[in-house]
Amino acid sequence: MRDNNGKFATKPKFFVGQVVKTSDKHYSKSEVIILDSRNYVKGKGWYYGEEYCHLKDGNIIAAGGYCSGNKEDFYEEIEDPTIKIAIEKFYRQKEKEKIEERLKILNSEISKIEYTQKLLIRRENE
Repeated sequence: MRDNNGKFATKPKFFVGQVVKTSDKHYSKSEVIILDSRNYVKGKGWYYGEEYCHLKDGNIIAAGGYCSGNKEDFYEEIEDPTIKIAIEKFYRQKEKEKIEERLKILNSEISKIEYTQKLLIRRENE
């Protein structure tokens, strides 16, 4: 990614959609946060938007609420293996939701094509 002057910006530490924890520099302590946006500010570095969530029964649950404009050093990668497994499960569920949504769209498109086919066949048989 490039900054406003076309120079390469520093590589971001986190990706959009990544589940992280808050660092000691963050104003509130949280075991898990979803980073849902990222922006590079010249001379200041990467800033992130976060979606509040919590860990319940080994699942990451979006809790609603959003905050933006937090510096990269407000976050840390998660090292706890139990939480890492919950994160992997969360990522796979998100992936599955995207696939299911795409499947709905494809099924709808197929239905429209089949309807058009039936109309054409009916017209040919008249």
